[in-house]
Amino acid sequence: MPVTLSGRQNEYVYARSTMTKADGCFRIRRYIIWRNRHADDRRLRAVVGRANVA
Repeated sequence: MPVTLSGRQNEYVYARSTMTKADGCFRIRRYIIWRNRHADDRRLRAVVGRANVA
């Protein structure tokens, strides 16, 4: 397991380093599919609109 500058083992760094390019591509494709399925969701647009104002 990777060790941080403070000498502690960091599981997050270890998990990130094991992600392959195929895993990243799969996550991107899955996000795009989710986004397209929810493109006409009015409640989601309202939440995003409020977040963009803040």
